[in-house]
Amino acid sequence: MKEGIDLSIDYGFSDLIAGGNYQVLFNLYDEMPYDYDQAGNRTKKEGLLPLYSAWTDKTGKFSGTITLPSALKTVFLACNHFGALGLVEVPVANGTIAFNQKEYLASLLNTTKTRAANSYTLPNEDWVTLGDWNIAGLPDYLLSKNHTFYSNFLEDMYYMFGGKEEGRGDAIWDRNPEIFAADKSMDIHIIEDTKISMVYLQSNSSYQNTAGYYVYETNNPPTTAADVKNYMVTFPRLTNNPYKLPLPLQAGNQIELMFPGENGLTATFPAGYSVGFFIAEDAYEDGNIKDGANIIYTTKALNSSTYPVGQNRAVALYEEGTNQMIALGFEDCPAWDQDFNDALFSVFVAEANAIDTDNMNPLPPKEGEDVAVSEGSGVVMFEDLWPGKGDYDINDIVMRYESIIERDKNNMITRVVDTFTPLNYGGTIISGFGYQYDDVQVGQVKSSVIDYGVQEPSTFMNGEESEPGQALQTMILLDNMKKIVMGEPIVVTTEFVEGQVSTLVPPYNPFIIVHSDSRREHEVHLINKRPTPFMDYGLFGQSNDKSDPDRNIYYVADKRYPFALDVPKLDFQWVLERKDINDAYPQFTEWVESNGLNNKDWYETPNSDLVEENIY
Repeated sequence: MKEGIDLSIDYGFSDLIAGGNYQVLFNLYDEMPYDYDQAGNRTKKEGLLPLYSAWTDKTGKFSGTITLPSALKTVFLACNHFGALGLVEVPVANGTIAFNQKEYLASLLNTTKTRAANSYTLPNEDWVTLGDWNIAGLPDYLLSKNHTFYSNFLEDMYYMFGGKEEGRGDAIWDRNPEIFAADKSMDIHIIEDTKISMVYLQSNSSYQNTAGYYVYETNNPPTTAADVKNYMVTFPRLTNNPYKLPLPLQAGNQIELMFPGENGLTATFPAGYSVGFFIAEDAYEDGNIKDGANIIYTTKALNSSTYPVGQNRAVALYEEGTNQMIALGFEDCPAWDQDFNDALFSVFVAEANAIDTDNMNPLPPKEGEDVAVSEGSGVVMFEDLWPGKGDYDINDIVMRYESIIERDKNNMITRVVDTFTPLNYGGTIISGFGYQYDDVQVGQVKSSVIDYGVQEPSTFMNGEESEPGQALQTMILLDNMKKIVMGEPIVVTTEFVEGQVSTLVPPYNPFIIVHSDSRREHEVHLINKRPTPFMDYGLFGQSNDKSDPDRNIYYVADKRYPFALDVPKLDFQWVLERKDINDAYPQFTEWVESNGLNNKDWYETPNSDLVEENIY
């Protein structure tokens, strides 16, 4: 029920990063990874891990073959790093998943409806625009060339603004309270004439927010919202709501800000003035900016103080050195998560040291390394009468597996946590259970710790981290299924030597040991999985078995009927004792005899009278 999928991803970072040195972490899910409340706020689904997680190369590309459930028709591609679209649903077609971000964005532009030029409405005469935009909110006054970053700035900024959803586990308000000290400014104070541009990075809000800036004399700051007389619109629409019109902006899109002086708009901001920034919450509607929207300001005094974060609704941090890059983030729902990443920008100051940073906070450097984490889960089950088919209920040993795999930035596996839980023992023969990592030598394992919980430790292991005498890493978890406690897990935590292991697909190579009370040589594996060297090869070809070890064909009967199954469904209902699986699952026969091409989701349609309820 799993197959190799050719995965191709291209985020198109060639124009975003100087020198092309920017890796991002992406995740593939088999379901929408977020829940949305009535207000449109999103939260990551608790406990949901991706089917696959890895890093792109330094140009934002990934290409390789991965293993996924064969019944998948679409996947959700998620990436929270700047420059990548946060969430896209991508089809699985002909064994391929392909996503090219530039092509995808171009398709949005081609399908976006238009409206009459300059037909928008603004809240009042204090609002000023720098040009026009289409119905999706794409400005026509973007600079022709996107801004080019250095990767360390984006990585530092991601580390700061990643937020709870991305696994940081905390919010800026909790983690860096010094940023919000009363004497720290989130506005930009100009001390040398300079040009300024505002660069879009990411929107993480389900609202349709409007972004902009305002200007005031540094020695005469506004003390109430009424003091702001120039709301300069930059990005009229910011959202990540999957149920709204897609947002065709891409990270690096930039706008040159204009100074609203007595002689009109000019490109140079003179010394002695300050620039504040704002977000109008959910103000965008059908190309217009609504009146009455709540406005969030970088000038603290202009914000309400009724929230846990007080009047702090934005974070502005400068990059140390030339002080030309400002990381700017807004919090549009302060009672929610306080991660200040609902709208993210960088502000580029053209002249070095043209702003006063004495009362600003620097952008802290990134600490530590990120890890790609994915999960493989399902149920494996075995027929203990092999090489005969017996009653063909394939329920003699049923085990649930849940495996968490961690990868480093080179996509090498560093750590795996495997949890195996016994669900059913339908046989009369005493049998054991174990598994082996495909092609992983014992010497490639740094450590392996088995937590048996309430289960009895295996005597086959003899207290070792791998079964003695095996060249490949092999763990025997249970010696006698008759003595186990159903529903009680065994957890195996394995760490690998750095740079040694690139591919592992749960449940790896699981197997049962038949007559485990008297012999070790009678193994039953999944179809075409190689037995361990302890196997009695004389059992192959007997009774209903049609294995041909010389051709690497193992554990298969006529018409490719298997003696063991791996089902990618945690709540799978196994077959009642002495009932044929072909009867319990009517679509199973066609799936087998079509070599897995048809009825790929056969396990979703049981005959309810012939299956057992999964109570664990």
